[in-house]
Amino acid sequence: MKFSTVDDGEMLNGKIGTSSFVYSGIRPDKLDATEYTLVTVVRDKSGSVDAFSGDLVDMLNAVKDACGKSPRAENLLFRLVDFNQVVEEVHGFVPLNTLGKYTASQFRCGGMTALFDSTFSAIGGASAYAKTLVDQDFSVNGIIFIITDGADNSSINTPDSVKKEIEKVLAEEVMDSLSVVLIGINAKDCKDFLQNFVARGSLTQYVEVADASPQRLAKLAGFVSKSISSTSQNIGTGTSGVVPQSLSF
Repeated sequence: MKFSTVDDGEMLNGKIGTSSFVYSGIRPDKLDATEYTLVTVVRDKSGSVDAFSGDLVDMLNAVKDACGKSPRAENLLFRLVDFNQVVEEVHGFVPLNTLGKYTASQFRCGGMTALFDSTFSAIGGASAYAKTLVDQDFSVNGIIFIITDGADNSSINTPDSVKKEIEKVLAEEVMDSLSVVLIGINAKDCKDFLQNFVARGSLTQYVEVADASPQRLAKLAGFVSKSISSTSQNIGTGTSGVVPQSLSF
């Protein structure tokens, strides 16, 4: 995937190919460690998510707080992307200690579900920024979590194009490893669709959350934060830190 970057002094801002997808990340000369795990959370904000949007915000804060307590916290760069029919970067790859608390007022739901586009752009953004770091002699791996409650109904991209992007990232060896985890919440009616996407798109894993209760989302936050921590610990080994079998909560 082709991309271009613009340096504004603090962040590198990039456009991925000829698409409208953009990404950003802290400048390499602002970083102190020599190796980093790029964490991307992609959050569905279509209209059907509105009923439990506050709980999703709480879950995201729990993930961020847990990662901040990890011994490897300084080796994590965190990016948040929201999507409905449009894919929007909330913030680019930045250290955890620069992030404040996520709030419900920042998360307005409505619209359709561009699941394939958001996954494609998350992979492209991670790959592009990883190349920038690797060119500066950093070691990099990545993990992406896509959270949705429904099937795609508005994307330009397809599961096949997502698969090709993952294969390209791995073939170019820009990242030591890349895991892409699809999380379905309240997604019982489209479970087959989401599992088919994981298979056709060559995603790493599908995780199903039966409902968006605070208790189940708390368990999900634990799974996500532990996977991030394990992935960071595994940098340089070529293996991911994600549990290799299907899970449900």
